Amino acid sequence: MNSREDMIADRVALEVSGSGLPLMEDDEWKALEHQKDDNFKKREHEKAEKRRMIQKRLHKRESSEILKVAKNLLAMTVLDGMTRQKAVKKVNGVLSRYTKGLFKDDAWVPVNAIWKALDDEGIDSTLENTKYDTNRDGVPTSKTWKFRVDFLNDKGKPTVLFGVVVAAGCSSVESPLDKYDLVGYVS
Repeated sequence: MNSREDMIADRVALEVSGSGLPLMEDDEWKALEHQKDDNFKKREHEKAEKRRMIQKRLHKRESSEILKVAKNLLAMTVLDGMTRQKAVKKVNGVLSRYTKGLFKDDAWVPVNAIWKALDDEGIDSTLENTKYDTNRDGVPTSKTWKFRVDFLNDKGKPTVLFGVVVAAGCSSVESPLDKYDLVGYVS
């Protein structure tokens, strides 16, 4: 099925070829031009509407991304709004998952898993220091990690939980940290 423009183009081609059909009147040309202008305006309007819709979506997306960045800048944690006791219970719950049993590795795998789990849970922890405890002969018998957890309590006041993770050696006297037991808690 041909459009009006195709039909007009065919008619013009016939007129030019000398088929004897009468030439188009000026009014018909003006009507054709007007129809083209209307179609063009309609397409332009549709394009502008699409651009506006896309801009609205982008604006919404940007707004949500800005909100996420703002929350990160405010350093909101999962503990914010909790009482001290609930926060202690939450952090100790994470620690208890990684402190059961004896461990045997050279890279402190369960300790690193604790820091990753705290981060994954949305708990902002800061490692303050680490140290080895040694026996009289200078052989390390344990390693201690001290850390802190900052959050805003249920009254909106900044609160700090102090924590410790201790890897106590339980292997041979010559090399006590070949096997170790972990204990961790916050208070």
